[in-house]
Amino acid sequence: AAISSNMLAVAVYTSIKNNMELSIMQTYYSNNRIEDGFMPVSSMVCMKEDFAYCRREGIDELIDDIRLNGSKCVFDNALVNIKNTRMYYLPSTSEYSEELFERECEKEIERLTEIIGRYKKLNFIDCGVGIGSLSESMLKECDLIVFNIEQGLHSIPKRIFENKELMEKCVFLIGRYDDESRYNIRTIRRKYHIDEECISAIPYNIHFKDSICEGKLVDFFNRHINCGKDSEQYKFISWVDNASNIILRKVGMRDR
Repeated sequence: AAISSNMLAVAVYTSIKNNMELSIMQTYYSNNRIEDGFMPVSSMVCMKEDFAYCRREGIDELIDDIRLNGSKCVFDNALVNIKNTRMYYLPSTSEYSEELFERECEKEIERLTEIIGRYKKLNFIDCGVGIGSLSESMLKECDLIVFNIEQGLHSIPKRIFENKELMEKCVFLIGRYDDESRYNIRTIRRKYHIDEECISAIPYNIHFKDSICEGKLVDFFNRHINCGKDSEQYKFISWVDNASNIILRKVGMRDR
């Protein structure tokens, strides 16, 4: 359901549009690191080698710091600024094994969630499919859960609606959305009885996808964020704007 790209779209748009400081991170092992969306292809190999072989950064550094300093560990110290923006990201793990990464997180899970929870700015966290001790812990502690769903009438598990505590802090985001489908957002809302303030969509956009692959996400939004109705990017930007506003309202940072 385009989980990572949806989160990146909303996070980058929100920061640039509102001149807002925020951080971005992911809580699961993946070869597709979210920070690659901010790295030009020409520098990616060099940066990956530096990241992998020369030093431990990001979430690895955070785990090391917790073991050294305990509760004095500061989340902000492990964040990396995205040049010429008010955005920061927590570099993903450099571990070569998913099992090893999960084991490392498992040992410090309580202090990890506590320290990240002290960050007083918006923090967009990619939890993947929500499996893994760190992801599951984050879902319990976070203020808002964005469920990324595929476009269809059987994409939301019934157990989600049965959990009242979960429903109070969640919104739904349809990934790779196509308004021409019979299963459009209006149909999905009617089937699941979802309020319009709790669901949005991110259409598939090849130019946006290319910008992620090329490490040019910030450039993409800088170019198109204020595009007019005659632009081919207008529909995509409008949907991202809608999703951003829904999320900001849900966490009390924008009036209804």
